[in-house]
Amino acid sequence: MAVEEQLPALLPNAPEPAKVGSTLEYLDISVSFPHLLTSIDVKSIRAKLGLTQKEFAARFCFDVDSVQNWEQGRCQLDTPPRILLAVIAKHPEAVEDVLG
Repeated sequence: MAVEEQLPALLPNAPEPAKVGSTLEYLDISVSFPHLLTSIDVKSIRAKLGLTQKEFAARFCFDVDSVQNWEQGRCQLDTPPRILLAVIAKHPEAVEDVLG
């Protein structure tokens, strides 16, 4: 009897997670993508807070150009800002408190 072992792997620079996932599944490697790693809508988070891009960037210590690029889909979110944005989405006051 084979022993199944789960080994998590983080692929932060995978340009198309769905393609990577289907390729791995084809190789009989089961894949799951935590919600945090697959879906962050920066514009929605910002709009929910009623902030302009400039205000959002200033409040949460982001570069305005980065916020614009994320919203326009011109660049992928790296893991650290993705995690921070996930926290901002659920508890913006906690991030504001920490940032002072």
